This record gives sequence, structure tokens and C-alpha cells, in this order.
Amino acid sequence: MSFFTDAWVMCVGARSQARHGDMSGVIDTLEALERCLREWKAAAEQGESAPTDAQHKTEILQWLATGETGISSEAIAFQMAGIENRRKWHTHPIDPSDFKRCLKLINRIPEIRSRLDEMHPLSIEWNALVENWKEVEDCFMEEAAEWLTVEDSQKRANKTFDLMNKIYAACENDFADRAKKDTL
Repeated sequence: MSFFTDAWVMCVGARSQARHGDMSGVIDTLEALERCLREWKAAAEQGESAPTDAQHKTEILQWLATGETGISSEAIAFQMAGIENRRKWHTHPIDPSDFKRCLKLINRIPEIRSRLDEMHPLSIEWNALVENWKEVEDCFMEEAAEWLTVEDSQKRANKTFDLMNKIYAACENDFADRAKKDTL
């Protein structure tokens, strides 16, 4: 039972700390995760087996509580954990710093990389980014890999920023073209 107890205690502790900083979004997230953990614990106490992805969800919970998070990396975490994200718009990474936080999540929980396709339904931007993930990641790693390990790197990632904007502009233009065709 220590898996459930430890995860639940971490969730409750993180929520308490967040309350002192008045981060209501963090509190909502932690409360949702706490509910999941209580359900898993109740199932285990009744002799039912825990969900097969329980360890994966625990890793996500630990990352949410202790990792370097942002809106886009949280969107990945929520999607992979099957938790509805209360943010519905602009959850994709908008710059290399956002993308870095996504990479840090993937580096911490490598299984997520093979599931990035699950981000497609969130938005046209996520769809376009996932389709071009390797190219963006390669560009980022060539330009600013040290961001993954150095706290305050002064290195710039202009090529990555330009590539991301090019990808998003192309998907928005494609979306606009399709919308025009639908109205004709």
C-alpha cells in the first residue's frame, strides 16, 4: 500500500503548499489527482488490482509536484494521465522555453515520447507540432541542448523559435483555407 499512501501524501502536501501561494489552478489539478489516487487505493483495499498505468500516473504526479512545469508540459502530462485539462486554448508550446519543459517531462518519463500522437486532438497547433516533433527537437538540441541541464543559460534558440512559428503559421493557414472551402 505504500505506493498509494506515498502518492496521496505527496498530493496533499503539494496542494497545501500551493494554497499558501494562491495558485488555484495547481490546487484544482492536485485535487483531481488526489481523487484518482483515492480511487486506486479503495480498489486495492477491496482486492482489485490497481490500473496497469498506475506507476505511469504516479510518475506524472511526481513530476507535476517537483518538475519544471508550464502550460504545455502540463497539457502533455494531463493528456497522458487521462485527466481533463481545464485549460482549453493555447496549451501548445509557443517558444523554445515551453518546448524545453516538454522535453524535460519526456526525459523524466520516456514512455510519453511514444504516445505523443495522443496530443493531436487538443488543437491544430499540437497536431502540427507532433507531426514535426523530431525536426523541432533536433533543432532545439543543436541550438540549446544545455537548457535541459543548465539553470540560467544565456544561449538563444532563435532557429527553434522560427521553426515553431513556421509550423504553427502553416497549420493556421491550412485551417483557414479549409474553412474558406467549407463556406463556398
